[in-house]
Amino acid sequence: MVELVAPRVHLIAQTNLNSGGMADFLGDVGATDWHTDTTNPAQYLIEVAGRLCYKAFGTRLNPNISKVREGNEGYIGNIIKSGHGSVLEHATCTFAVLGITPVFTHELVRHRVGTAFSQQSGRYVRIEDLGFFWPGALGDGALIDHLGGPSQSRAAIGLVSDKGDKLLEAMEEFQREFARLLRMDDITDFDLKKRLTSFQRRFAPYGLETSVIFTANHRMIRYMIGKRTSPHAEVEIAQVFNEIASKMEEDFPAIYQDMVYSEEFGYTFSAEHV
Repeated sequence: MVELVAPRVHLIAQTNLNSGGMADFLGDVGATDWHTDTTNPAQYLIEVAGRLCYKAFGTRLNPNISKVREGNEGYIGNIIKSGHGSVLEHATCTFAVLGITPVFTHELVRHRVGTAFSQQSGRYVRIEDLGFFWPGALGDGALIDHLGGPSQSRAAIGLVSDKGDKLLEAMEEFQREFARLLRMDDITDFDLKKRLTSFQRRFAPYGLETSVIFTANHRMIRYMIGKRTSPHAEVEIAQVFNEIASKMEEDFPAIYQDMVYSEEFGYTFSAEHV
């Protein structure tokens, strides 16, 4: 029986600080008395990186400045407002995303600057049960209008869904028959098994379940959220990045302080160029 899946997002790692090294650095630049009001390592690091650019740990360190902005949220807010997004690149998050498909991952990897990806291998992991992401596009209002109204659309959508289910079940059965007929469980030559597994996956649907771990810096995450939560974004990637946006807003409020949500545009930022 084909299992319908939905994306599941886990924030599994994020930037941390080396407290000893940070203390040594602050001492080296003459800022031993400097402190900030955040305990969030990513936000702390971004503030430190920004202050280093202007030696703005205190007025006595740079004769060109007569005052410094206090408070982490205000400092990062000014960075965002000024468009100095490069300091956001120092801090990263790593996400594990399960229950997604190549439809998602092939769009995700287009964001290749400031990112890293590790995806479940289709050459090494044999398909047995098909997990399939079934998007909600068949319930779209524009499609219902196109088909002539609710009653006509229900009949057409029901037929498509039924044929789709039968096709998926046939493909799942083929995967098992493939392995049984070629006696793959008895193969001890892993290189041969790998080649057969790679051949086998060509008979799987494009919407087949997979998993990915990816890392991105906060400048890139902001960009991805802005692009991928738009109502015009592909439904699967939009679902993932709506969840990521919610996590970022909760865990890194200073970095995402200018992020707002609307049904018309999804998540947007007042400083789009950062």
